[in-house]
Amino acid sequence: MDLLTYFSNMCRQLGVNLKTESPSIKTLVSNKKNKNKNGIVARYNFGEFFMDVYYIENIKGGGVQQVIWLSFFFDREPSITFSIYDILSVTDPENFNCYTYSFVDSNELIKNCFQEIEELLKTLIPQLSQIAENGVERNKLIEKQKQKINAYFGDNIIEASQFLKDSADKILSMMFYNFFQYQIDIYLLGSPALFFKGKEEKALKSLKKAKYRSLYEDNLLTYLENGGKAPALSQTANTASTEKGSARQGTDAKGSLKILLYTLLLTIPLSAVMIALFLGLAYLTATDNIFIYGIKENLIFLPFFSTLPAVAIALNIFFRKKAKNKDVHIPALQPKAKTVLKYFTILAESVAIIALFTCVNSTLVLRNNDFLYSTEDFPLSRTSCQYSSIDYAAIVEGYTYKGEFQEDPHIVFVTKSGTTIDVYNSTFFSTNKFKQETETFLKEKDIQIKEIKTID
Repeated sequence: MDLLTYFSNMCRQLGVNLKTESPSIKTLVSNKKNKNKNGIVARYNFGEFFMDVYYIENIKGGGVQQVIWLSFFFDREPSITFSIYDILSVTDPENFNCYTYSFVDSNELIKNCFQEIEELLKTLIPQLSQIAENGVERNKLIEKQKQKINAYFGDNIIEASQFLKDSADKILSMMFYNFFQYQIDIYLLGSPALFFKGKEEKALKSLKKAKYRSLYEDNLLTYLENGGKAPALSQTANTASTEKGSARQGTDAKGSLKILLYTLLLTIPLSAVMIALFLGLAYLTATDNIFIYGIKENLIFLPFFSTLPAVAIALNIFFRKKAKNKDVHIPALQPKAKTVLKYFTILAESVAIIALFTCVNSTLVLRNNDFLYSTEDFPLSRTSCQYSSIDYAAIVEGYTYKGEFQEDPHIVFVTKSGTTIDVYNSTFFSTNKFKQETETFLKEKDIQIKEIKTID
């Protein structure tokens, strides 16, 4: 049974165990157009208030992070949501246990999470019902959360929305959704996450620096300032932690090292293939050549360009091996990750091919009757020029920039019509080498050689 189906069944069973009506269950989609499933939300109706239990799948570092999250709202103010921690800050302020479950990637782990959640809710639901029935306490809690939402956005957005008229509902809905996502993120990555890991000092520093704190974080700050320590994670919370989950999915530091190792090992044979293709194409496209300039210099760049396809192949190998691991869940979002990897592979291979032809076409080839050249930075083709159309060849030492001489030896062919062909830059050209190897050859072609200080 897939995780989303199993989660839905557990949500229905939770309703039975809590002795409430069966929840309404809705599928979450990450893209309205493609309708890619990325989770489930089960809504429970307790009369004066509602509880939403989410199972959200998000792409994270090449893997998928599955999060179980509880959210509450009162019937009187459905747009003002509270996290499980915000509720605990009122109903059980001494409870600093972790109820954030990430990387819930097996049916067994879902079951264990629901056992912990059920145990918590059996105490929390009656307490929250009392708050909901007491208008004063309920309104006080709602008002506090409104203040927190306004503080998060840095303005009184709730009060100001009444002046927005027709746009108010849409804008507020977007802002409340943003706040909802933030609530999840701070317990996965923020100060509370540091606290749950036992990093109390770092959590305290982070809380003190924070421009915004939730109701729970205010409570946590006081607790830490009084020397409070993080309770030990339950076995379920520990198994469903970011560290353990990323290790299972191979997206932790060890997984990154594996990809790096694959890349390094693949770069060597790919570089050899690129060099062999380059040499073959360079000499194949320069038949009847006398001199080819730029062969050695281009060889320096080819290993660099072979790295991209090496990374792409390494990622394919890594994820293929991971997919064979029966202990790792392959979620519904996997096709999306495969598509991203597919296009990255195509891009990497395309860049390597373009780089290969660029290196081939950046060489200068002096043949018996003509020479092949390109004046572009990233050439994909070369132009042929007959020696009979050349007046002289100028070996230029460099150029002047802001009154100062910059050494940049290159050659410029000047045609009899007065146009110039700047074919060789300092990356591939040595003045002495060019003079020694080609001066005699060019003179035989009745081409005069001139030495010039700057292109000016």
